[in-house]
Amino acid sequence: MNLIPRPTNMKTTRGVLRLNPSTSILADPIARPAAERLAAQLRTATGWRVPMRRSGKATVRLKQYAGKAPGPESYMLTVASSGVELIAPDEAER
Repeated sequence: MNLIPRPTNMKTTRGVLRLNPSTSILADPIARPAAERLAAQLRTATGWRVPMRRSGKATVRLKQYAGKAPGPESYMLTVASSGVELIAPDEAER
C-alpha cells in the first residue's frame, strides 16, 4: 500500500470501497483546506460534483484527533465499504 507517511501499524481486511457520483466529504474545520483540495482533485479526476458537507453522513470524513496525537505526522486511516475516515492531529504540509 502506497501511503505517506508509511504506517507503523496496518491491518487489512476484506471489502471494497467504491467511490461514485454520490461521493461527498465532511471535514472538521482544521481539515477543511485539505478536504477542499481532495474534493477538487476528485472533481477533476471523475467529473463528479463531490460536495462538501458541514454535518451528517459523508463518504469521506476528515477529522482532528480529539485528544493528544501520538506524533506530529501520525494519522489513523479507516477504509470500509461504508466510507473512509482519516483522523490526524492537524493539516499536513502540502
